Amino acid sequence: MLSIVAWGKTCSGSVSPVAPGQYLQPPQRQGLASMCSRLIALLALLLAACAAAAQPFPGKPVRILVGFTAGSSIDVVVRIIGQKLSE
Repeated sequence: MLSIVAWGKTCSGSVSPVAPGQYLQPPQRQGLASMCSRLIALLALLLAACAAAAQPFPGKPVRILVGFTAGSSIDVVVRIIGQKLSE
């Protein structure tokens, strides 16, 4: 005998409890506690986004370290990029 459990409901038999073309849907959480938890999560996300946006970037000078000798083609490219970033 086949026993199928889907979201707390048990069906026994050899045939699927869902008709062709239909899908099992999970139960919907409803109530004040669920709504309050979603509201608190949204407010926490908004506060975190505001705090992140308030920080000046960069707060101090940025140093670019080039692992090649001065005057090499990589060094020249990084110096050009550094000048553009400082503008």
